[in-house]
Amino acid sequence: MTQPENYTAAQASDPQTSGQTLADIAAQRPDLRPAVAANPSTYPALLDWLKSLGEPAVDAALASRAQATQVLPAQPAQPAPQGAPPAPSWAGGAPAGAPAPAAAPAPAYAGGPAYAGGPAYAGAPPQGMPPGGMTPGYAGVPPKKSNKTLWIVLTIIGVVLLLGVGAVLLIINAARNAVDDVNDDVSDILDDATDGLDDVTGDDPMSFGDDPELDALYTACGEGDWQACDDLYNSAPVDSEYFEFADTCGGQWEAGTTTFCVEAMNDDEPVPTELTNAEIIYLEALKAACAAEDWAACDDLYLDSPVDSDYETFGDTCGGRNEGAGYCINEFGDGIDPGDPMTRGSSAGLDALWIACEGGDAEACSLLYTESPVDSEYETFAESRL
Repeated sequence: MTQPENYTAAQASDPQTSGQTLADIAAQRPDLRPAVAANPSTYPALLDWLKSLGEPAVDAALASRAQATQVLPAQPAQPAPQGAPPAPSWAGGAPAGAPAPAAAPAPAYAGGPAYAGGPAYAGAPPQGMPPGGMTPGYAGVPPKKSNKTLWIVLTIIGVVLLLGVGAVLLIINAARNAVDDVNDDVSDILDDATDGLDDVTGDDPMSFGDDPELDALYTACGEGDWQACDDLYNSAPVDSEYFEFADTCGGQWEAGTTTFCVEAMNDDEPVPTELTNAEIIYLEALKAACAAEDWAACDDLYLDSPVDSDYETFGDTCGGRNEGAGYCINEFGDGIDPGDPMTRGSSAGLDALWIACEGGDAEACSLLYTESPVDSEYETFAESRL
């Protein structure tokens, strides 16, 4: 709210001052009430309130105003706001109906009073008027806002949307073209691969006489070499004459089974293993030690011998002393594992290979190196001879 000292005589006398401001001046500045009473813009309700105060200076201003009205041509009076006349705002809380301040002669004002820092006026609301503010209606109807800015904004948004949709359509079209190009490339690759496959396989299955190696297996299979039948089955092209002949074991077995000819024709006897001279030296030495009740040698003979060989059987039975019911060192010995043979003289078989290697047998040196424990004396010696 405007402080009382901020109101001036010029405002109180100015016809352009709003009715609300005139009411505030009249309530807060008793010294300016005569100027408000003389102001031609003061609305009737406020004039009535000023007249009710009984202040001589105000009454004189009102009388001068009445005389001027009678002399001058009639002018349309400014309509007062509808409803109850507004009460001027004031600082203070004096209740309505409080006695009006005593009338005092108003000082003369020339160009506005030298008013600075005067006492605060706690004016009472006008007598006979309900409290409340006034809604000024003197500024006229505000000009209608222009819609030009709105149309500019909407136009810009529309252009942006159109550009965005166009960009999306361009991206989608480019992606479709890229996918089409990839599909074409894949189709070309598949066509080339298929053409190459046709060149390799041919239209007709291979038959006897097309491949010398397959012809040889075909002939051997027909003569009862069941292993040759299985080899032909694994090597021949599917659906070829070779494949169909091998699948039936040379016409001796039902087609389409998963049984190999070696098993189907009961030719499952193991192929005898041919031992090298070094292996024979090693196994014979273990056999002799086993016969001499070297139970660790019997167990080594069993573990290192070919499956189903005489050496394996001799070691398994501890030199023919049992039915092969366990390790010989447990059944006939003290059950203590002697550990890995690390030095010469701790294994009859390795000792025999050492002697043969020392005599220049390269196979014996190689086998000694293979059978020796890591970092043993046997391994070191064999490595020095290789």
